[in-house]
Amino acid sequence: MSQSKSWMMLRAAVMLGVIGLTGAAAPAEVFLAPFGDGGTYRIYQTNGSLITWTAAQTAAQGTMDPLTGTVAGRLARIESAAENSFAQTIMRGNYHWIGATDQTVDGAWYWVDNTGADDVEFWSGQSAGSAVGGAYANWNSGEPNNYGSGEAYVELRADNGRWNDQGSTKTNRYIMQWELASLVDATTTGEAIILDPSTGKYIQRTSTAQHWDNSKLLAESRQLNGVQGRLVQVESQDTTRLLGSLGGGWTGLTDNELYGGAEGTTWVWAGPVDSSGALTNNALGSYTGWNSGEPNDSGGEDYMEISNSTSGGWNDNDGGGEDRAALIEFGDAAAVGTNVKVVGIKGSSNPGDSVTNMRNLLNAQSTQVSRTVGDYAAISFADPQGGASTQFSNRVAFPGDTSANDNYFAVKAYATVDITAAGDYTFGVNHDDCYELVVDTGAANVTAVNAAGTTTTLTTVHFDAPGQYNVYVMLGENTGNSSLQLFASAGDYGGMTVADAQTGGASFALVGDTVNGGLAITERRDIGVLNPFHVVRKNGTVGNLSATDALLDNGSIVGDSGDYKVVNFLDTNGNGHFGADSVFPGDTASDDNNFAVEATATLYVSGESAGWWTFAVNSDDGFRLSIDGADFTSFAGDDGTQIVDGNLQFPNGRGTDDSFGSIYLAAGAYDLNLRFWEGTGGAALELFYAAGVHTSFDGSFDLLTVIPLPGAGMMGFAMMLGMASVKRFRRRS
Repeated sequence: MSQSKSWMMLRAAVMLGVIGLTGAAAPAEVFLAPFGDGGTYRIYQTNGSLITWTAAQTAAQGTMDPLTGTVAGRLARIESAAENSFAQTIMRGNYHWIGATDQTVDGAWYWVDNTGADDVEFWSGQSAGSAVGGAYANWNSGEPNNYGSGEAYVELRADNGRWNDQGSTKTNRYIMQWELASLVDATTTGEAIILDPSTGKYIQRTSTAQHWDNSKLLAESRQLNGVQGRLVQVESQDTTRLLGSLGGGWTGLTDNELYGGAEGTTWVWAGPVDSSGALTNNALGSYTGWNSGEPNDSGGEDYMEISNSTSGGWNDNDGGGEDRAALIEFGDAAAVGTNVKVVGIKGSSNPGDSVTNMRNLLNAQSTQVSRTVGDYAAISFADPQGGASTQFSNRVAFPGDTSANDNYFAVKAYATVDITAAGDYTFGVNHDDCYELVVDTGAANVTAVNAAGTTTTLTTVHFDAPGQYNVYVMLGENTGNSSLQLFASAGDYGGMTVADAQTGGASFALVGDTVNGGLAITERRDIGVLNPFHVVRKNGTVGNLSATDALLDNGSIVGDSGDYKVVNFLDTNGNGHFGADSVFPGDTASDDNNFAVEATATLYVSGESAGWWTFAVNSDDGFRLSIDGADFTSFAGDDGTQIVDGNLQFPNGRGTDDSFGSIYLAAGAYDLNLRFWEGTGGAALELFYAAGVHTSFDGSFDLLTVIPLPGAGMMGFAMMLGMASVKRFRRRS
């Protein structure tokens, strides 16, 4: 009788009750492992029923795969040492049937399929036999031996992971198996793919609910941009809240010993099976989000779920008895970078009723109570305790968030967007309360402001050429709800409502959310000085730049000096745009007059930061700013501002006022020199900058300050610094 026909008869006999499936059924566990042909995957399911090999094979043939329910199973075939090691692990110390038999021809050992059409011979003979075609085999010593009345079926031993042939009446547990041709593209499932703004990872919540191990299988059967999924591994309260707001579900956290945990004491994040057959895990870090009284192991709860709530607390639950959605994440290789720098400032007065008050808090012109800086993948924030209506639901807490409804704070977000094609783009800002948006377009900039409460504003920005451009978003919060989101679409929809823009063809996505069509955010373009400014002050009669040069270049006058992270000095009267001022070196208790100051540093421009930059000096009285090796090409600000020999300067006396100069900087290191003179009256000096070309002050400007040393190419970098140090400044007029 043919092999396949005999199995069909056996299967029918089972269904008719002629052959009983003996042994109490035990909960099945399912796994996915990378042992399919050509680097594909296989699904495995253990079954705790104690039955004969033929009954087990029939049961496997009658069991559809746990993913799609469309493919019949088979008893597991094992074709490598890694796969064998994995199979031994998931047996939990019990012998199991695998799919090998010589029942058709004695001594001809085959891996059998669910139909017989894909049976594969792997061994010929008994213990002295040999592998067929170099196939993998792992017989126990002296096996197979066809002992007694005949042994035609293979069991996997629990003690040493080797194979033994057994007779037709022996009963064992068994492992079923299905081939998975390829991982499922997560974008084709119809389920939303959500960016976590706090980590840059993408998350997907299934629309179906299932046991924990089925959720794990479902997660690992998907891929995004070639990166295999897994049940989420949560490292912050931001992610916990986000997952709770999505509806909650199973995570990868377990104290199950199979995955490396320890009942009631050690929780680990269970990951996919690796190519060695190991069930991978990651240790639980310092952050946990357990609800009060959890974990409590009530009734033997080994798996962590996130609650369906905006707070999203953690709870241990019965993974084999409770059904939950799977919370899937796609690892770092599929994540977008956390390239958005966000600064949060708590104040003591209202910064949300005007852009001026917002800037004052950000720039320390009003009292700063605290300052928090974080890196994010997108600008998408809301205060969890002061809910607000936002365009997109995937939002996280503002940096510096507390457990209360936070008020009187401001944030400033810095991002660099990658524009791949010239043209119009519409940027949307959802804000509560006031906001300011500044977009560098290379040779110009676009600024938009709005002091209203919860609303969304659309602004069109035109880019003449592809490239990387800086975007700055500022928010001031008064009281009540607070939110801030930045999103964009190609096209001109400025001034419209979001609904009308979408009707007109706009396709908005969070800036940074590339999977859902958002503009990419690249490594942030920034410049700064590599060392603190060395500032020298000399006292003497000055009233113009020539007298200033003569005084500072007089080697017989020593003067006072110091090193400073920023140029932000105030003696008396107005202090420009930035607070937290320093006094000039050598400052006295009186109103100091008749002195000159020189500030020098090495300015560094990385390769990605090359382009147009605007430097500005707020001074009382005159100044000259030189960047050796580059020339200022345009200027604006107080009448009398000028460019002479490529230097930006204001040669005359004045009260506190601004001068702006734009300059194109190639990558490299530059000697920066700022000379300033004070006649009589007030004295103040600030040096600040922003990306792009600006002709007046806006929220994008920051004090020029020290930046970290570049991380790569340090030898070449040091040589470049050496070259910069021997440059001479151009002659001054």
